[in-house]
Amino acid sequence: MICAAAHAGCLAAADPPSTAEARSDLDDLAGASELVTWTCTASPCPWGDSLANPAIAWPDRAGPVATRLGYTASPAPYLPAAQANGVTIAIDAGSASLYAGAPADSAHRMIATLAAGESYAVTGLGGDEVLSVQSDADFSYHTRTTPPPPPGIDAIAAFWRCNIPECTGDPWTGAVIGWPDWAAYQSNARAGDQSRSVFAGDGTPLYPYMAAWADGCEVTALAGTVLIIEWQRGTDSWRETPLQPGESHTIQLLPPEDGAMIETEDGMTSFRVSLQNCNPQPWPD
Repeated sequence: MICAAAHAGCLAAADPPSTAEARSDLDDLAGASELVTWTCTASPCPWGDSLANPAIAWPDRAGPVATRLGYTASPAPYLPAAQANGVTIAIDAGSASLYAGAPADSAHRMIATLAAGESYAVTGLGGDEVLSVQSDADFSYHTRTTPPPPPGIDAIAAFWRCNIPECTGDPWTGAVIGWPDWAAYQSNARAGDQSRSVFAGDGTPLYPYMAAWADGCEVTALAGTVLIIEWQRGTDSWRETPLQPGESHTIQLLPPEDGAMIETEDGMTSFRVSLQNCNPQPWPD
């Protein structure tokens, strides 16, 4: 059986390997669970002299933790957060549960229960937490690592100000991802009271209106609400795709669309994104 002791670790004193070293043994790791035995070797040992159940025994190079609350586990079943974040656990046969928590906790929280054919991408563990994968019965598994996300880009608080005599309305407010002036437009090229040019709070011009090179740009929201606009420049109709943190959207312009913008909802002034395949090019004259 899985006892609460199996879900409460305390870190061993050995120096951990670097994350890069640990990753080399966690990419495409595959095998069967091993019977892990927790033996009381110190105190307080709140769950008796010993207990055992099947679990993933992490390779030594990954720096697994073997001791907690007076018990020594053999083989070591606890993977530190620095190595666990970014690892996907897949169950090939049987079933298993994933547990995480701070080392001194009396019980760790269950973050997933997986049956054969299911997987879970580990993310968000705190720096002092450990991960274990355990079951009441034997199981088999494989793992893979995922590359870190691309660096995040913070939006700039923006003001859309009237730029022609026919426009007399108040500035619109929000936030945008800006681009070089040779690759994107400052104005929306719309008519009448909808015509605006975009500025930062200090009056610096911003260039958020991407040209046709936006097609294929993948946007992932990291913080805040993100709004992707796909449109034909100068028109009063467009497509909006809202994103919450963790969601992604690849810009796909549909004729006659020829541009896009990465912004947020009206009145909001911040968000953060990561971008892939966004390659600014000179906009057409």
